[in-house]
Amino acid sequence: MKHVKQSIISRALEEDIKSGDITTNSVIPRNCIITARIIAKESGVIAGIPVAQRIFRRMSFRAFVHDGVSVARGTVVAEIRGHTRFILSRGRTAL
Repeated sequence: MKHVKQSIISRALEEDIKSGDITTNSVIPRNCIITARIIAKESGVIAGIPVAQRIFRRMSFRAFVHDGVSVARGTVVAEIRGHTRFILSRGRTAL
């Protein structure tokens, strides 16, 4: 995962977002800032942290675990701070 090309990430974002996240853009104010957390819904092994970091590259991204680490349900995997619209529109791709 560390060597995923930016072009692959860009294509995934383009496919997922296309012309914009209509719901997010209609209900979230343009200048709204949040701190979001990626939390493990189940126990498992983490994979894809470098990809998530690249997806949220314009945001403050802090990973609390690394790829290959086993986590329990409820573990905070990462935290992202930035514009709400940006985070919400990229969340599905990152997960």
